Order: sequence, then C-alpha cells, then structure tokens
Amino acid sequence: MAEAPQSERLPRRCRLKKRDEFRRVFGGGRRATCPGFQITALANDLGYARLGLAVGRGVGNSVVRNRVKRRVREVFRRTQGVRTLACDFVVTPRAEAARLDFDIFRSTLIEVFRRAAERAAEKEKARGDGDAGGETRTEAVRPVRQEGQPESGRGSSREMRDKSAQ
Repeated sequence: MAEAPQSERLPRRCRLKKRDEFRRVFGGGRRATCPGFQITALANDLGYARLGLAVGRGVGNSVVRNRVKRRVREVFRRTQGVRTLACDFVVTPRAEAARLDFDIFRSTLIEVFRRAAERAAEKEKARGDGDAGGETRTEAVRPVRQEGQPESGRGSSREMRDKSAQ
C-alpha cells in the first residue's frame, strides 16, 4: 500500500498570523533591506523560524501580490538553513520584487533572511549582556514643552483651534 504524500505546505507553527505577533516583530525587531525586500527579524525562543508577510498595494494588483507571497513562502519553506534560525521574520516585499526572475528572487531573499537573522541575534546578545547586572531600563527623554508651544512641530488641529479661540 502506498504511503500518503507528505504535505508540502508551510506548517502552521511556522507562520505568524496574529496582529500581536506582527506588532512584536515590527516593534522590537531588526531590519535588513535590499532593493526588492525589507525583512524585520526578532529572535524567538521556539528553536525554529516563523514567517509573516506584509504585502502592500504598491507591489501590484492582487494577482501580483499573491504571486509574490507564494514565492516568498516557497523560498522560506524549501530553504532549510533559514527555517532552522530561531527568529520570527516579517517580509515586506517592494514593487521591484514582483519583477525579479525567480532565481534572483530566491538568492536575494535568502541573503536578506540571513542578514536579518544575524542582526536579530546581535540585538538579543546585546540585550542579554546588559541584563547581567540586574534589570536596566532606559527611558526616553522628552524635551520640555514651553507654554503656548504646540506638542508637535506643526501642532494638532485641536491646539490650533484652541489658539484661535483665545
């Protein structure tokens, strides 16, 4: 009796699906770019890589965007070296990615995956070294706002309306 063929789909555990997962990667990850892609990577504790896609309308119409997404998933799925990296990746293709030949697309994407993973690992290592003496946290320092000065450089519409009412 013949064995059932193993699915070639990207396993669910290797996908980023939830909004919070994307926010965590975009908020704390490291970016690597090339003309066709921007990849944001954040180290994870899972021991395997996960992939998320953020493809905007600037890439092309729905047919083109879906083709780019299929290609990215295919490269990620078939490249064992990328899948063994313990990182969450969010790939943001640019319009140039849709025009690339598949071989160039694949080699470029693999190189950017590796660069992003290296940067994420460096950030994780630096964070680990900083925690050796206890928890240290740096707070952002905001400039002091003077009376009558809008919060931002241009001023919000509410601030402008309040100024004109005075």
